Amino acid sequence: MPLWAAIGGQDLERLPSASTCYNTLKLPSYKRSSTLRAKLLYAIKSNAGFELS
Repeated sequence: MPLWAAIGGQDLERLPSASTCYNTLKLPSYKRSSTLRAKLLYAIKSNAGFELS
C-alpha cells in the first residue's frame, strides 16, 4: 500500500503527524528542510502513543 504525504498547514510549530488508516504523513509547510528533518526525527523518537481523534 502506498504512503502519501499531505503537505500544508500554516502552524509551523506543529510536529508532523500521521493518519494510519489512510497511510498519510501530514507535514506542515516548513520553510527549511533542516526544520522538517529535526521535527520529523523528534516526532519519531518521542514515543507518542496511539490515540483516536
